Amino acid sequence: MVPRRAQLEIVILAAALLAFPAGAGERQLEDGPAPKSAREIKTPIQRMTPKAPAERPTLLPWLSKPLEKLPPFFADSRLEARFRTYYLREDRTDGVLSEAWAMGGSISYRSGWLADLFSAELEGFTSQPIVAPQDRDGTELLEPGQNGYSVLGIANAKLRYKGFILTGGRQYLDLPYVNRDDHRMTPNTFEAISLEKPEGRINLAAGYAWNIKERNSDEFVSFAKDAGADADRGFAYGGLLWDRNEDFHFGVFTGVVPDVKGGAFTELGVVRDLTDSWEARLDGQFNYKFEVGDKLLGDELDDTWNLGIRAAVSHNDAVLRLGFGIAGPNSQERDNFGVSPLYVDLMQRTFNRP
Repeated sequence: MVPRRAQLEIVILAAALLAFPAGAGERQLEDGPAPKSAREIKTPIQRMTPKAPAERPTLLPWLSKPLEKLPPFFADSRLEARFRTYYLREDRTDGVLSEAWAMGGSISYRSGWLADLFSAELEGFTSQPIVAPQDRDGTELLEPGQNGYSVLGIANAKLRYKGFILTGGRQYLDLPYVNRDDHRMTPNTFEAISLEKPEGRINLAAGYAWNIKERNSDEFVSFAKDAGADADRGFAYGGLLWDRNEDFHFGVFTGVVPDVKGGAFTELGVVRDLTDSWEARLDGQFNYKFEVGDKLLGDELDDTWNLGIRAAVSHNDAVLRLGFGIAGPNSQERDNFGVSPLYVDLMQRTFNRP
């Protein structure tokens, strides 16, 4: 038995994942296919500097041909409409019933690069009720009160030079603590200035985000207010990833909301071929959260930590994962700004109790 004074809980979770993974904490509900092998699994630190999105085939190719002779800023532009609908009914153990059916999605525009230096991006989101009983609020598919909403969630400009990309304005962030949390109708987005180096063996991410739009909201508020403090504080962060090759990576990340809270995250991953058709992978992570400055949230937050190890094997597109987690005291504290990076934080259960 684990000693009580240690305030630890050991959780072992095994899941055979043959199609779409169930790991919400790993942000597997991203815009891309599920991994077909252990080597294709992307960890939280590897998503810190996302690569360029894969090009989708156009629905009407004949409309693209007139643009091919134009400069890349216009010729490589992409306009996409993405439809989404979601029905959710939650019967909680405390007797609360939440239910809604929403429909919506987004329309996005992404330009090509002008002189390989400048590009722009826009995306508007909406979620509207189809079925939304007033006495069954709480699904987070709609705004509080079961109201629909629309918002310009992405509006930014990018500068690129020698592999570095500087982005200013409303944008996505895919960091271990701060991310799009995109498993309802619309994602979190952020007002920020960010600097990334997404290619090469050494990847970098740094920046400052002053506001966040929660996934079921049309308003941008400061990070401190979103956490529950009556103040305006943003989020400063920095991270480094050594992605030596497909078989090894090591990364560190840290971020802080002044006078509210901070965190540090580190991760190591190794992949090996067992045979021509079998692959094995081992990932380890350590996550530490701490109080910062004037403690605007009072005694609500305390220092805490999590340690996680995950093994994965794959064969013929089937992937099996075994996760192991140890949670320190106060580890149930809410991740306000996105989903948790913990290996054992799943869609149905969050195994992070101390």
